[in-house]
Amino acid sequence: MKNTHRIAEVLNDNGSVGFITRGDANNVDDTYTVYAGDIIGQWKGAKIGGFGKVMDFLRTKTGFFICILLPIALFFLFELYKLIATIIEIKRPAITESDEEEIKRRAVEEYLAQQKKKEEENAQQEKNDK
Repeated sequence: MKNTHRIAEVLNDNGSVGFITRGDANNVDDTYTVYAGDIIGQWKGAKIGGFGKVMDFLRTKTGFFICILLPIALFFLFELYKLIATIIEIKRPAITESDEEEIKRRAVEEYLAQQKKKEEENAQQEKNDK
C-alpha cells in the first residue's frame, strides 16, 4: 500500500532505522513502523507556485469548459473547416490544358484589340492635330 505521509519520528533499533509517520489530514501518528526499504521517495522542497490554484480552477465546471472543452471544440471546428475545403477543392473541376490554352488565347486577343484601339485613337488624334 502506498501512502504519502510525513516522518514524525526516527527510530534507531540496533542499527535498523525505522520511521513513525503521520498523515496530513490527521494529528495521530501511524501505528506501524516504516523501514528505510519501504520508502519509495522523498520530497525535497521544490514546488511549482500557483499550480494548486490552477488545478483547483480546472476542477470547476467553468475551468473545465474554458481549458478543456473549448479548445477541443475549436480544434474540431477548424479540422471540419479544412475537411470541407478539401472536399470542395476535390469536387471542383480541374482546368484542362485545352481550357488553359483557350484562356491564354482570349487574353492575347483582348490585349491585341486594346493595342489596335489605342493605335487608332493615336492616329485620329494626330489627324485632328494637323
